[in-house]
Amino acid sequence: MNRTLFLGMRVIRYRMKTLVYQRPLHVNERSVHSWSQQKTFRRPGPQALPIVTSFLALAFLSKVPVVDSPRSLSTDPSATIRNCSTKMSAKLQKAKQEALWGMFVADALAMPVHWYYSPSDIKSGYGGWLTGFQAPEKHHPSSILTISATGGSGRSAGMGKSKPVIGDVILHDKLKYWTNRDRTVHYHQGMKAGDNTLNTVMALNMLQTMQKVDPQASMDPRELRGLVLEQYVKFMTTPCSHNDTYAESFHRSFFKDWSESKMRPTSAEALLHWTEDR
Repeated sequence: MNRTLFLGMRVIRYRMKTLVYQRPLHVNERSVHSWSQQKTFRRPGPQALPIVTSFLALAFLSKVPVVDSPRSLSTDPSATIRNCSTKMSAKLQKAKQEALWGMFVADALAMPVHWYYSPSDIKSGYGGWLTGFQAPEKHHPSSILTISATGGSGRSAGMGKSKPVIGDVILHDKLKYWTNRDRTVHYHQGMKAGDNTLNTVMALNMLQTMQKVDPQASMDPRELRGLVLEQYVKFMTTPCSHNDTYAESFHRSFFKDWSESKMRPTSAEALLHWTEDR
């Protein structure tokens, strides 16, 4: 595993030179399942690496200032400040980029064995430890997908006859997996090796939005939240915007309330008011 990760980091650094520095975190407008599906960023050889991150880390990394205070001052304070700021900015930029890439790779590697609670299940299901990107098995040894609520958060027990969010509002073609009688349905049914989970792809979408509307990180935070919310609702409610089968409780709860609201807000300002009231 160490060797695999080490080789992966070498590939990451190569890709950072071609992706991040030449086109700093800009992505075309079409929906993305993983970077491996974008020919723009593909090179001959091994499968292109996919994207993954988390909402909190992404939000933090995207808003960290790129100028740090100098540690010491010379006889020319202004020159020292400029020099130190430039050095710290470059280091911070590189750290931010590598942190994101690290998350991208980790999610893609772990995707097939999400919520595996026994190491022996990994070995028996995949013929040993994972050493690279793999597609998930159809069956999951500890899946609770089919007893998860389709109309909100948590489990299906006690949900009554609430209208499904899965299949009607989000995950438009995935309801059949949630209602399957087979209790071993994998959470990421049908995803391919190197694909990214919904949270990952949504976080990438969030990063794209912030990069597009606030490249200088100078926008009012509330206004930025509204624009991110607007894109979140658009992305999640658009069929085929991603390829995952599973949506966690916080997504389902959000869209349960959203779908039951009188006007299903879609604009940034309307969503801000709605979420604040919620």
